[in-house]
Amino acid sequence: GTLRIAGNGTDSGLYQVSTGAALDFFSGTRTLATASSVSGTGTLSVSGATVNADGSLSLANNGALVSVSGGNLTLGTLVSGTLAPLAVSSGALVLNTTSPLSTPSVSLSGGSLGGSSTLTVTGPFDATGGYATLSGSGTLITQGTSTVNLANSQGAYLGLTGGMTWINRGQLTIAGDDYLWLGSSYSGNNTLINDSGSTLNLSSSSPNPIYGSGTLNNLGLINQSASGSHSISFATFNNSGTVQIPTGTLRIAGNGTDSGLYQVSTGAALDF
Repeated sequence: GTLRIAGNGTDSGLYQVSTGAALDFFSGTRTLATASSVSGTGTLSVSGATVNADGSLSLANNGALVSVSGGNLTLGTLVSGTLAPLAVSSGALVLNTTSPLSTPSVSLSGGSLGGSSTLTVTGPFDATGGYATLSGSGTLITQGTSTVNLANSQGAYLGLTGGMTWINRGQLTIAGDDYLWLGSSYSGNNTLINDSGSTLNLSSSSPNPIYGSGTLNNLGLINQSASGSHSISFATFNNSGTVQIPTGTLRIAGNGTDSGLYQVSTGAALDF
């Protein structure tokens, strides 16, 4: 079953959550002090509380899922290693650990994921649902298949804020009618790096699939595959890799340096 904690308090004891069971912090402010321990192979859930995890949290490593659907969960310095799959639909999951972290998958359907840590996602990273944010001064590294395809019918975005760096080392697709927002002048120096050997597919019907005042550094392959006119707008765009434009028009509307290749097919256009 599920045990829901709906109130304030401080923990210095032990929670043990078995397979198929769940511990849910529902409301209030909880401090999992350095002497506390949350262990097991079940699910850790925060659905409305503010939880500061300063103690041992092996459930985050060995459990079935770490889920934030409301409130805030902050993982502190004692958390390390490989985390369980992460799911954020509302609220915030803040990673302020000393050591780098990894996880097999991330589902981000709303809310915010970030902090000061480095998080490596070895499998799928899916941004779905409504608007969502990658926030903080840390680094997100995605090694598998990543998709930004939000459900908002009017076009939605995944935003970077607070000085976030996202390094794509797999295949990243901006799909649907959505865009990636690299922030504004007041939201930190946010950066997307499409690393060597990686692919960034711009298949979104949005006129500005990459937008904002941050930086896009392409060392791999960018493929602009949507028909019509589409822009990399206001961002600093540095290309030392390859940009393919098989159809439509790709407009570059920002500063930057090129030492790479642009390939423009018959009937397509590149517009500076």
